Amino acid sequence: MKISGSYPLTSKPLAALALPLLFLVLTSGSIRLAEAGRDANGQFMDTSVIGSQTSIIDGNVVIDQTNTGVIYGTFSGAYVMVVHLKLYSGVATYTAIDTCTCTVAGKLGTLVFIEKGTLLLVNGVFTLASVAKVVEGSGQLDGLKASIRLQGVVYDANGLTMGTYSGKVSST
Repeated sequence: MKISGSYPLTSKPLAALALPLLFLVLTSGSIRLAEAGRDANGQFMDTSVIGSQTSIIDGNVVIDQTNTGVIYGTFSGAYVMVVHLKLYSGVATYTAIDTCTCTVAGKLGTLVFIEKGTLLLVNGVFTLASVAKVVEGSGQLDGLKASIRLQGVVYDANGLTMGTYSGKVSST
C-alpha cells in the first residue's frame, strides 16, 4: 500500500499521533527521575528502652534490645527498633529491624527497614555507622523504596542513639 500526499501538522491523523508522542516524551523524563529517586535526609533519636537482655555467647557480649524513637526530615514519625548487637574485641556490630509509622512527602504509612551497622569507641564516645534499607511498606507508603546511611552516637548508658541520616528514596 502506497501513501501519497502531504500531511501538515494540522491534519487530524498527525495531530492525533503527535499529542500522545509529545506526552510520552515529556513523561518519560519524569519517569526516569522517579526511578532514580530523590534525596532523603534528617535526624533520628532513640527515646526509650522497652526491653533489654544481655548474655555472653562464645565469650562475646550479646545484647538484644528494643527501643522507641522519633525521626524527622524526609521520614517523619515514631519508630520501634529491635536490635541484636554483638560486642567482640572492642567493636560492636549489629542488625536491627526498624518499624516506622511515618509520613513521607505527605503520605502516611508504615515502613520496615533492615539496618546493619557498627559501633566504634572513638575518644571515649561510641559512634555508630549503619545502612538501612526499606524492605516493606504499607498504607500510602506501599511500594516505597529507600536506602539511607545513618551516623550518630550513643548518648546514654542504656545504649540509646541519636544522629543524622541521608540517602535516596523512590516509589515504584
